[in-house]
Amino acid sequence: MRKLLIIQPEPESAALLQRALDERGLTVCQVVPVMPKDDEGAQVIAIMRRDDPSAASATYVIEPPYRFGHLLDVIKNLQDKNDNPLRRVYASCALDTAHCLFFTPDQPDGIRLTEKEKDILLYLSECDPQSPVTKEALLEGVWGFNQNVETHTLETHVYRLRQKIEKNPAKPLFLITKDDGYIFQRD
Repeated sequence: MRKLLIIQPEPESAALLQRALDERGLTVCQVVPVMPKDDEGAQVIAIMRRDDPSAASATYVIEPPYRFGHLLDVIKNLQDKNDNPLRRVYASCALDTAHCLFFTPDQPDGIRLTEKEKDILLYLSECDPQSPVTKEALLEGVWGFNQNVETHTLETHVYRLRQKIEKNPAKPLFLITKDDGYIFQRD
């Protein structure tokens, strides 16, 4: 299991955060009550990893500012996707699942995604790129909807997502619609 170091500069807040995470059974986390300066951050983390055996195995560090919900999402990703990196790199793009960013050669600084947009791409990335994923499968996999629900939620999200990530949304290169579903073309 990957370890997550959470930097929290206020000791009282660090203790409260650690207790909240422990109560949820999230043992993958270690809250650190320090706030390293910009250039000292890597040194502080290196010293922590040297001096603290539990910090030595950390593979992800998150520093403030952050939202509690974002922390829970990162932790869930670490637990659920134990063998998958938080940043997935493909031939033509990359998806940072922890920070909800999508990278292309034209957008090397990343395109900010909503949680659902990230979830759509993540779900599609885990499927066979040669087999379209049906609307019903996406609605169930991303939203938890059952197959009998009538909604335009997916189409709306796909439209907005294409507006963000595609150079020409009318001729998409990444998020492709087929007759029987959607494909995330990543290679």
